[in-house]
Amino acid sequence: MCAICVGLQNNIETSKILEGIGEFELTKNRMEIIEREDNVKIINDSYNANYDSMRAGIEYLGMTKDTRKIAILGNMGELGDYTKELHEKVGEEIYKNNIDILITVRRICKNF
Repeated sequence: MCAICVGLQNNIETSKILEGIGEFELTKNRMEIIEREDNVKIINDSYNANYDSMRAGIEYLGMTKDTRKIAILGNMGELGDYTKELHEKVGEEIYKNNIDILITVRRICKNF
């Protein structure tokens, strides 16, 4: 509805507005759920990780009925003085949501 209102306010034809809405794609790597044939579900939430997005992904994983839950997490960048605190809070979320295995990955150089 917001997109339609903005389009109409900018004198864009309704057909063009609807065409644009129909072609819209969400940001890749944001709660992208991939279900494989071998009964493995992958939740890809790797776009610009922050505490809120990690917590949401971990909570979703925790609510699934799957037998084994594995989280593979990268570090959250650009947190400044909150880096240690927010990474520790992610660890608390892993524990609260009964994640079986945690694998952490960190970029060690700019070209990797």
